Amino acid sequence: MAKLTLWKALEQYHIVIPTIQRDYAQGRKNDPKIAQIRKTFLQALVQSLTEHHELELDFVYGSLNQKNLELLDGQQRLTTLFLLHCYLVNKNKVNIKEIDLIKERLQKFSYQTRTSSKMFISQLVEKLVDMEWGDKPSVSIENEAWFLAVWSKDPTIISILTMLDELETLLGSKHTDEFDELWVRLSSHSILNFYLLPMNEFSLTDELYIKMNARGVQLTEFENFKAWLQGFLENKIDTSKSIPFFQSIDTKWTDLIWTASKDWNKSFDASFIHFFKICLLCEHQKYLSKNQKSDYTDEKDIESLVSRLRLNLFISQTEYMDLFSNDANNTIDNLTELLDFAVEHQSQHNIFNILSTDKPSYEEQASFATAYYFIKYIKNIDQLEDWKRISGWLVKNAKGYYNSEKLMLSVLEALEQLAMYIGHESILYKISTLHQQQNIIELCSKTAFEKSHIEHEIEKAKLILQDQAWKELLKKYEEHNYFYGRVDFLLDYAKADDQSICMEKFAYYAEIAAKLFTDEFIKDKEYRLHRSFLSLGNYFVKHGRNLSFCSSTYNSYRDRAENWRLVFDNNRVSEQNKTPQLKALLDLLADDVSFAKLELIRNNKLTQIYGWERYFILDARIFSYCSYAQIRKESDDLIYLLKKLKLNGTHAELRSYILYFTLMSPAYGLAKTDLHYSPVSNGDTMPSLRVKNRLQITFKSGEFVNEIIDQNLETGESSRLATNEEMQEFKNIIKAQQQVLDEIKHQEITEVA
Repeated sequence: MAKLTLWKALEQYHIVIPTIQRDYAQGRKNDPKIAQIRKTFLQALVQSLTEHHELELDFVYGSLNQKNLELLDGQQRLTTLFLLHCYLVNKNKVNIKEIDLIKERLQKFSYQTRTSSKMFISQLVEKLVDMEWGDKPSVSIENEAWFLAVWSKDPTIISILTMLDELETLLGSKHTDEFDELWVRLSSHSILNFYLLPMNEFSLTDELYIKMNARGVQLTEFENFKAWLQGFLENKIDTSKSIPFFQSIDTKWTDLIWTASKDWNKSFDASFIHFFKICLLCEHQKYLSKNQKSDYTDEKDIESLVSRLRLNLFISQTEYMDLFSNDANNTIDNLTELLDFAVEHQSQHNIFNILSTDKPSYEEQASFATAYYFIKYIKNIDQLEDWKRISGWLVKNAKGYYNSEKLMLSVLEALEQLAMYIGHESILYKISTLHQQQNIIELCSKTAFEKSHIEHEIEKAKLILQDQAWKELLKKYEEHNYFYGRVDFLLDYAKADDQSICMEKFAYYAEIAAKLFTDEFIKDKEYRLHRSFLSLGNYFVKHGRNLSFCSSTYNSYRDRAENWRLVFDNNRVSEQNKTPQLKALLDLLADDVSFAKLELIRNNKLTQIYGWERYFILDARIFSYCSYAQIRKESDDLIYLLKKLKLNGTHAELRSYILYFTLMSPAYGLAKTDLHYSPVSNGDTMPSLRVKNRLQITFKSGEFVNEIIDQNLETGESSRLATNEEMQEFKNIIKAQQQVLDEIKHQEITEVA
């Protein structure tokens, strides 16, 4: 057995990748696991060369036949090393004097798997110093005259080109003198080395290859991880801890995961390794947050360590080493306690539900973290229900809708801070006194949770400590589909002047609101809830430049938070808002939550409404036009109804659209085909109404503008302002226009003498 570098090995042998071997795979595209192996391996090689420290690449097995070394195991590693040599020769050619000798030695590395692979590698070495590689060596090589088009279909050649591009990404910014230094270290120093184990007594037969390179079923990622972890922990933790840990992995914990994974239709090994990854994400979120280079989502950056831990993608041993090295003792303790807890309580608390999916969301990872931090810091099973309720609602209502790794890590950090603060004490008591810990509140509210929500949980904890009856009452309405843990606005409605909260009043308002904010009312096609509510005051909420009357969709927290949840928040009791309109609506409904009562409320209030809102209160068809429940209000006289969210999407104009429906009345004697409304998709043209394809009507600067449409065979269609004489034909139209304008004018009150 000899310890060699590739350069020394090529001095002694012709290294041959035999026919029986597979294609070069470390440069394979569209495979996240291979991509991570490639990046991790190359980074390790480059780091060792740059920092001049030795890196052993384990054993390489081969069959020696005179001066030929036919590789049995080590093909992938040695091919990557060979490409590193080629890359540095190309980049450092101005400093290398013995180019012919170097090319001769590199030609001693050969592939026999395919004729095309063999020819390509030979040509690559031959033309190595003649080529100028830009940002992508693959493009330069493929544009060479000697490169055959058919080679672009060879998997080994594709992988080689990918690997050269990866090397350019890592090393392309270095200067000539740096390349020279790297080449000297690679070729003259024993930095990147391996142990060569010649198998002289064997010939390289198919039988030997199968025995050495397949050995039945390949070890799973979990089996490799477990073997690595045993070796890694050997001198890191006491045997009194490590022995029972690995015994439990092979016994009671295996039984637990095995039973659960059958229900998930997933393999046991995939489930168990996934468990370790999501735990490491919880355990080392501060380390991961500090070292992550972006806040990309998993769709943009599946190669990030955070996403790979969450999504159960490949993690290298180097990365595991970094994670476990932070605090191996505590990490093993926490894993042990969580698994033991799950053995006893999984059936009741479904701790491992996250493992049932291949791609858990950021929110699912955060939900799992609530269990992890409970076991790590709180531990008391009697406190679990209160912790799950409080932390669960915080997780479900977190800021930012979990649209990045960065936000998820913030939620994990905030959860850990809360669990650490609570410790072994009463959760309700600790949460009720959290207002005394402004540093924790500031940390948690910075990017993870709304400060108002944290204060709400403090308020609820205080109520329950005062009277346990509050626990079930709050729970009943917290679990409402639209309230989603946030009933703060209802507690406001039940407050007396001294800020004490009446349980009976809360139950009264909560019950009415719970009935009102259900599919029956918020998805009503006639928008009777919206219209009666609007009759009590303008409740529209801002969305950028738009106003929203609230969508009926509430599939996600974002749907709720950007619609009725905003209304609830805006309708809090305050010094300036002593009787918010939502409270007024609930009072008017009393025990009769029905469409008839909503219409009665609307009709009673209608006589007091003379703003543009009156149009919406009168006609549900205006709501129906807006697919995303949004309008654009430029002024009281210019309001657009939006099909999309911007003016470059289809939109109508409020007054002309009202006129369109007004003219549909039989009183105006127009057929349906006589009327055509023309929305637009830009901000330069006004939406318009056409009558008999003769009159075009728009609403501008507070008045209707009437134009005659002229048809010309040569110049096409044109329009001009209609004269008074021409409008005689459309007297009824003028009457309808006036009716629309008069709809929101205050009626004159005539005094009787």
